[in-house]
Amino acid sequence: MNSHDGEVRRVESATNAQLGDRSASLTLAQLIASSREEIAQLSGVLRKSGRGAVIRGADGSVLPVAAAELVNGARLVEDVSVPIRDPQGKPLAFLGVLSRQGINSQQTESLLFAISESAANAIAERCFRISYRKHWVMAAQCIMDPEKCMLLALDRDYQVVAADFRSQQILTCRGMKFAPGLALSAIFRIAHSDLRGGRCFETFNRLLGDGDEIPWYALTTSPDLGASYFEYSDRALLHSRPRMETLASFGEDDATQRRESAGIPPRSLRRIKECIDEGLESGVDIGELAKSIGCSLSHFFRLFRTSFGMPPHRYLMHRRIVFAQQLLTQTDLDLACIALKAGFADQSHLCRNFHRFMGLPPGAFRMRQR
Repeated sequence: MNSHDGEVRRVESATNAQLGDRSASLTLAQLIASSREEIAQLSGVLRKSGRGAVIRGADGSVLPVAAAELVNGARLVEDVSVPIRDPQGKPLAFLGVLSRQGINSQQTESLLFAISESAANAIAERCFRISYRKHWVMAAQCIMDPEKCMLLALDRDYQVVAADFRSQQILTCRGMKFAPGLALSAIFRIAHSDLRGGRCFETFNRLLGDGDEIPWYALTTSPDLGASYFEYSDRALLHSRPRMETLASFGEDDATQRRESAGIPPRSLRRIKECIDEGLESGVDIGELAKSIGCSLSHFFRLFRTSFGMPPHRYLMHRRIVFAQQLLTQTDLDLACIALKAGFADQSHLCRNFHRFMGLPPGAFRMRQR
């Protein structure tokens, strides 16, 4: 065990007895203090449409968040209200959207609900991360169904200490009942060494569901060992920033890298080889080749180098030299004619490049082959 893991185990041993359901003791003031970034973002969006936000505690207490400019004696209508849930699914608070006029269309209502639900989920994630910030916290999103998301707190033995409400719903659908101590391997097929990047702050992985083989993206955040619970310093708020909404972008980068590492698909590769060989005499347009497989020129260059081990212009020259060799050994054409048929500008162009690639001029090559 290295010193870092030893420190993690020491901290966990000292705090596991205190953990319980810390979200249950989260007050309305603490919730707002920890989520001011998400609330500010929501308020900025709503303000442009003449609306504001409010957070109501589970006991009905109300704390306006960004509705001050709307009040001024006017009666406000609560257009939308969505719960901010704790890991057991119990509402910690309700996030509401206020306006003077109310909602004038179903489309507006759907949009406000989606915006509010996204903010409420981000606030709930922030609270979860603060509550379990001395553990590894994994955010996971199903690649095939991005609406399926899981937020898990893990100890150093890869046992699940806590799971958010959406995680518990997913586990229930799988026929599993969550209880602290559940092995992460019961949820995902994992290689433990891949989940925690040593002292790295975060590690991104692509996991498979245990049993169903469904792929998930997962981002694992390391513990903040020096922190105290419900601390709202800049460092604490940075460590606990919601990540769930960013998983898709990580996944796009990962998918791009995997596509590029695989190179050009086999069927397209055969077509490109044929196009190059057929166009040696008339000329080959690299831009058209890129369009033929639906990618940009720069992307095509990267894929081509992966598949052929060289850039397109070098491969093209290689194929011209190979074709020139065939004409030199199988025909009696003069060098000027061979140069044009193989796509060279003239006989001099053929001789220079042939000597550079083959180590001898084309005339000497022909003599050796006969």
